[in-house]
Amino acid sequence: MPDNLEPNADQENVIKPLNFKPVDAGRITEKPWIKPVTAILGCVFLLLLIAMWYVFTARSVYLSFEPVAEHVEIKGGIVITLGERYLMRPGEYLIQAKQKGYRTLEQPIEVSQEPNQKFDFQMLKLPGRLFVRSVPEGAAVLVDGEAIGKTPVTDYLIEAGRYSVGLEAGRYISQSTDIEIEGKDLAHQMSVELKPAWSDISMSSEPPGATILVDNEPQGYTPKSVEVMQGERLLILSFEGYKNWQQKLSVEANQSLTLPMVRLEPLDGVVRIQSEPSQANVMVDDVFRGQTPLSLSLKPKQRYQLNLFKPGYLAAKKDFRIISGSQQSYIIKLEPIVADIRVVGYPADAKVFIDNQYVGTANQVFSLPTEKQMLEIRKEGYVSYQTYITPRQGLEQQVKVRLKTLEQAKWEAVKPIITLSDGQQLKLFRPGSLTMGASRREAGRRANESLKQVSLNRAFYIGTKEVTNQHFRLFEKLHSSGNVEGYSLDGDSQPVVKVSWQQAALYCNWLSEREGLPLAYRVEEGEVVGFNEAATGYRLPTEAEWAWVARNSKDGLYKYPWGAQLPPTEKSGNYADRSAAFIIGRIVTQYDDKYAVTAPVGSFLPNQNGLYDLGGNVSEWAHDYYSTGGSMSNRVVEDPLGPDSGKYHVIRGSSWAHGSIAELRLSYRDYGNDGRNDLGFRLARFLE
Repeated sequence: MPDNLEPNADQENVIKPLNFKPVDAGRITEKPWIKPVTAILGCVFLLLLIAMWYVFTARSVYLSFEPVAEHVEIKGGIVITLGERYLMRPGEYLIQAKQKGYRTLEQPIEVSQEPNQKFDFQMLKLPGRLFVRSVPEGAAVLVDGEAIGKTPVTDYLIEAGRYSVGLEAGRYISQSTDIEIEGKDLAHQMSVELKPAWSDISMSSEPPGATILVDNEPQGYTPKSVEVMQGERLLILSFEGYKNWQQKLSVEANQSLTLPMVRLEPLDGVVRIQSEPSQANVMVDDVFRGQTPLSLSLKPKQRYQLNLFKPGYLAAKKDFRIISGSQQSYIIKLEPIVADIRVVGYPADAKVFIDNQYVGTANQVFSLPTEKQMLEIRKEGYVSYQTYITPRQGLEQQVKVRLKTLEQAKWEAVKPIITLSDGQQLKLFRPGSLTMGASRREAGRRANESLKQVSLNRAFYIGTKEVTNQHFRLFEKLHSSGNVEGYSLDGDSQPVVKVSWQQAALYCNWLSEREGLPLAYRVEEGEVVGFNEAATGYRLPTEAEWAWVARNSKDGLYKYPWGAQLPPTEKSGNYADRSAAFIIGRIVTQYDDKYAVTAPVGSFLPNQNGLYDLGGNVSEWAHDYYSTGGSMSNRVVEDPLGPDSGKYHVIRGSSWAHGSIAELRLSYRDYGNDGRNDLGFRLARFLE
């Protein structure tokens, strides 16, 4: 009720009804329980909490760009910019930066847990644009030696940097310039005027109309000015009927030149001079020009005098004139000056050749030119004989020749003695027939000395001396031959002893390999198991070879190394003698060789065949397997190598320890496999 209204009693006592309209139950709403202000304040508080959480969990990141970027965009999360720094939570982001004249930078980064972080970025320049023009156009453009096109070159993209730009065009001087490309999409202009690489050369000739050639390329006809490229050039003027004129010229670019008039010379004439016989000396106007057959170029319209002379022939003369461009031939027969040569030859029917021309058979007189010539005497089956002769007028010369058969020549060409690289020498023998063994009536004969006829057809070399300790120690470095009763057997020049047959054969193979010869012995697992009969390598002498070189002589077979009778002759060998009496039981009392045990090889006289120590010093291994042999028969054994197999090997010859009649004989045979202190060996090999 309004304050200005005073209620009266009636009014106070009367209750008046109000206009009432029921409210629609569906429109009744419940008043909200949170006030709007409260909600807003709550949101603000929540945002503050989130902001505080972000600030406390984010990291300070500084992004540095070189050069400074105009625009930077960071993708990958919430980023707060604080001046030059950014607040960024740990994680991966993509940085995008732009700057005019530079390539857009896009680079991922990863923000770590570190409180302060810095990332440096280098922005790359855009390429520059190169424009090149030249006069003349069409020049090849090379950038650092790589062709990029021909002028005009427009808008060629090129990275920033320093380059060498060259221009090349045919017939122009190449030019090269260093340029600096700034990049940043900026244009770089080049304009070059190329200078000609030629000069104008004016040429004239008499007669005119000569073809001008520059380095053999036609350029026109005289008189004319031609463009000649710079450098060393060959200028030629050519005109039919005249000699070519030529001159080397060093041409400088842009330096014109007028050459003096060239007077061409008429072509020479050609004269061909032959003689019978050939090889005659040629003089033209008293100037030596060579020997026939001969071709000469001579100046035309002149008269020449020709002189020919040859030893053994009369001189010849001729006058002639030459025509320009002509070809003339002269054949001049020389008259010989003869003298007599008497050829005496054997065989009598041998043929005689003079300078490879057959002139007749031997044993007659030949009239020949008095010049040096080759005389040859030939006959089939014989070695031809050649010599140079110069017959002399008024004096008969005589040539005597006995032709050698091919067989004789072959043997003369073979070395009679060969020397090995270690100094050992082997002597050549061409053997023949031999009776091996001894008669049953011979004193001292043993049962294994049956008579046997052999024929040795293969020539062979055999060592002149026994193999020494020094030689063998090249094969077995630690080998020792020991001593006997304090007397050394181990000196370098003493024969090697205490060597088994196997060791001796292996030494032969080793020596063959060192000397480059095929191996004679087949070896398996370090042991000799066979023999190669065709091999020419070193081996042990066969028993037949040993017997031949030991016993054979022009006077018959030797019984002992020194001859036919006992006792041994002085210095005939090293046997069991008075010097070895206290070592050996049975000795030759009438002999003293001054050596109790082995002597240096070659200390005594050689035998009738020039070999040393075949009797005495040491007994020697033979190649053959040992057998007792059989009774005498008429069958002749050709080049025997002994049995194909056996238990022992043959030992031949006496030693320093032998003094009995049986042992001193050259037919004495022993056998074994193992080494002894009085047993060594010597080398042998087939010739072919």
